[in-house]
Amino acid sequence: MGKNVSVNLLRGQEKGFLEKFLTWSLGIGRVILMATEIIALGAFLYRFSLDRQIIDLNEKIKQEQRVVSLLKPQEDQYRGLQARIASIQLLEATKYKPDTLFVDIIQRATGKLSFTSITITGGLIKIDANAQSFPALNQFLTELKDYDAIKSVSLDSIENKTSQAVISVSITAVLKEVLPQ
Repeated sequence: MGKNVSVNLLRGQEKGFLEKFLTWSLGIGRVILMATEIIALGAFLYRFSLDRQIIDLNEKIKQEQRVVSLLKPQEDQYRGLQARIASIQLLEATKYKPDTLFVDIIQRATGKLSFTSITITGGLIKIDANAQSFPALNQFLTELKDYDAIKSVSLDSIENKTSQAVISVSITAVLKEVLPQ
């Protein structure tokens, strides 16, 4: 029988540049692929921790909302008291006080008018009254205009009620200083 002949299809033991480059790039490709998968897996796991934090924060917000809703009546009461205190302080600082204005207006109307209503709100005085005669009404309006707390006076409505023998009037006076509400 004969000799054994061996056929070696590989080119020798030494690899060429192309083979070395392909081997190197495949190795680097595997490393890059593994790194990418590790980053994706890390991001996936990190998302679970973020979801847990969001759920915890939502629960905490709901608890805080319950506490705030339970304390709302006390807060409203406190704010109301603070507003009243501020109004009282502002009222004490004003030159003309509502009680003084009432007394002064009533004194000017004594014997001339009978009041249906007097309302002092902010910077306005609204008067609904009945007068016995036009001269008495005119005298009251003049005295009201001359009062140093009043900037202007307007006669909003006038009605002669002959069946009752009175003149019904509605008067608005604007104050020089605005009073707290």
